[in-house]
Amino acid sequence: MNSEVLTHKLLSLEKAKDRGKLSHLRRWWSPTTRHYAYPVIASLAGGQAIDNGPICTVAALFAEHPKHSDKSKNFGATCRTIAGKNRDTFEAHFRRLLASTDLENDLAPVLQRIIRRAKNTGASVNYTQLHKDLSKWRYSAEDIKTNWAKEYWSAPDESKLEIPDA
Repeated sequence: MNSEVLTHKLLSLEKAKDRGKLSHLRRWWSPTTRHYAYPVIASLAGGQAIDNGPICTVAALFAEHPKHSDKSKNFGATCRTIAGKNRDTFEAHFRRLLASTDLENDLAPVLQRIIRRAKNTGASVNYTQLHKDLSKWRYSAEDIKTNWAKEYWSAPDESKLEIPDA
């Protein structure tokens, strides 16, 4: 499913104030109540999406904190916003995110904890980009982690670095 279409459909749930469907999506986090989320996920992305980890994860994360913004470049930028001036205290959480390997069993719970912090701080999330990243996670996890790290630590563009005279 196209990331923009998924985000649009999720935003329409929030705009309609469909608290029931958002509540069902939040139940995806527990294997014992996940079956409540399946009809909502199927209505958003089709029945084949029920076992699509990136779609289910993004839908459940959105239900936790439906504040989307295209201005946030990627999840590293969201983490930078959450950390604010307290990067030292948040850095362990961000490093745990970067240490994650498997989407469903490892990364998703870390994302959920960070999304809850985003909700508490009012930070927005670019769910379109997050879905794109999670869809490529299996094949490009290290590249995605590098991009998130660059945004979090605001690594300057190499072409803008000043090279000292020797």
